[in-house]
Order: sequence, then structure tokens, then C-alpha cells
Amino acid sequence: MAIPKVWASAPVERSMRTTMVLASALLVLLGCDDAHPPATVDVAVHTEADPGIALAGVLVSAAGSPIGTSDASGALHAQLTGELGAMVPLTATCPEGHRDGRVRAEVTLRPLFDVSGAERGLDVTLSCPPSERQGVLVVRAGGDAPRAGLPVRIDGLEVAVTDSSGVAHVPIGMAPGGSFRVELATASVAPMLRPADPATSFTFSDQDDIFVFDQRFDEERPTPVVVRHGAHHDPPPPVEETHRPEEIRSAGGFR
Repeated sequence: MAIPKVWASAPVERSMRTTMVLASALLVLLGCDDAHPPATVDVAVHTEADPGIALAGVLVSAAGSPIGTSDASGALHAQLTGELGAMVPLTATCPEGHRDGRVRAEVTLRPLFDVSGAERGLDVTLSCPPSERQGVLVVRAGGDAPRAGLPVRIDGLEVAVTDSSGVAHVPIGMAPGGSFRVELATASVAPMLRPADPATSFTFSDQDDIFVFDQRFDEERPTPVVVRHGAHHDPPPPVEETHRPEEIRSAGGFR
């Protein structure tokens, strides 16, 4: 004889009600609330010195607590857990030789999905630009008529001499915004060159750079000197002629 469904379903319904009550009690004990469920989000942090240039050794913190240091590829992966929709600040502590750039970002704890509907993590980029920029000064002296042996001075200090092709290369390191003065010292070695001791100034931007000082010269021709042989004498002044009456002396009478 078939058993009535009402007898078969009654124990099942009582079991489901018991399970729901136990689950609700467990949520209350854990302090969870249906309005603010917890969320765990994967975060991929990328640290760089300049755009596209990875930087290792950057300490990253979430809400003030360290979560790790970026590796040689400038990457750090972490999981952040908190209330769904909460804002969590990420901050970077830059290594020695680097200064603060974009070292703070806010992330929201919520699931993200790609175009296929699959859940994906968050991507954050933090930057620590170099404290000092690197550059190369290229000096070209003479243009089509290269001038060798000209001293190159930076801020008054001799740092190089132009080679046989009239060229000199000088590496320079300086903080962004720093300026320097370049001079070609011609007066002591080639005094006939014009302009004499030409100079110019350059300023570092917030990037590595190449600075070119291309100076052409004219050569002043010496003034010809006329050499005279022998001594030069002015003509004597004219002599004044004086006329005096002749004296007639008598030596006796006439005969």
C-alpha cells in the first residue's frame, strides 16, 4: 500500500525548518548582517618608476597595514577582505633613491566581471619616480670646421675636452628642475675664435634627457702690420735768410 505523501513530507519540512533556524543563529553569533555581507577581492598591484618601467622593493599597505613588497617585475598580488562596497586605501612607501609620485589609490571591495561574465580582480598602479634624473651632454664645436682641444666647463668646472672631431660627451645626474651652465673655453687656447667663450644653459625636466650644445665659430683675421726699414727723420725747418749792408772800408784816398 502506498504511503501518503503528507507523511513522507512532514519530516523533511521539519528538517528544513531546523536547518534554517540553525543557520540564522550561526549568522547572528558570527555578527554577520545580510545588509553588509563580507567580500574578498583579489588585487594586483603594479609599481613603477616611470610609465612602463617596473620598480621593485615598494612596500604596499592597505588601510595602514602592510600587505607585501613588489617583486623584481614590480608586481604584488594580495586579497583584501571587508564589507562589500567598503573603500580601502592602498599606499606605497618608496625605496631609497625614489620619491613620492602616485603613491595612494582607493579601491572598492566589490566583485568585478569581464566581458565573458567571469569574475576578475582589481588592478592598481602606484609610482615612485627617481629622485635624480640622468642625462648626457653632447658638445659639438666648430660645425663643418671641427675644433679640437677646446675645454668644456659645466658651472665653471672643466669636465672634458673636445676630441679630433670637435665632439665631447659628458654624463650628468641632477634632480628634476635643476639647471646647469655649459661653456666652451676658447680664449686661452684659440683666442682668434669668435664668439669667445660661448656658453648656454639647460634645465632637467622630470625625465632622462640628452642635451646638445652645437657651436659654430668664425675666425678673426689679424690686422696687418706695416714694417718700415730704417729710421725716419722729419725734414729740417726752413732757414731764414737775413740781409745785412756791406761795410766799405777806406784804405786811403783816391788817386
